[in-house]
Amino acid sequence: VKLLKSHSIAKATKMNERANGGELAYNLTTLMMLARGKDCAAEYFDSQLISSLVNTVQWRYDPKTTVLEEDVVFWDATTTQCLQIIAQALYREEATLAKAGIKLRNLKESVFMVARPGKAPRKAIDFPSALKLVMKNGDAAAKVAAQRILGHLNDI
Repeated sequence: VKLLKSHSIAKATKMNERANGGELAYNLTTLMMLARGKDCAAEYFDSQLISSLVNTVQWRYDPKTTVLEEDVVFWDATTTQCLQIIAQALYREEATLAKAGIKLRNLKESVFMVARPGKAPRKAIDFPSALKLVMKNGDAAAKVAAQRILGHLNDI
């Protein structure tokens, strides 16, 4: 969450706070992909984590998001992994989702606020719209995951 905030807040964040952020995000989501399905890690795949992953997708696909050129590949890979983790998390029984505190309506209505220097914060793109952009512009793995997530969100 702190990593995303350091990249999404448009305040005069020090560049050294953003250095290697995309690579770090990629490494963290890779670890999440490896931990997914492990009984000892199941409790951590809760609504807070899924919400942070949703916010990452919203931030990355927001039309006003800018990413340093050397970080684009890392953030794109991170976003694909976020989508894959979300899609996997949603393919569970209702009782399991409820136990983790994951509510589809909350994901569908997720609001991510982006700070702007000297201006009021603004809402980033909504999650369903971000998923539609992924399906249009993302890589194959991201498109499949986005399609599955959107299918779940449209069912509610």
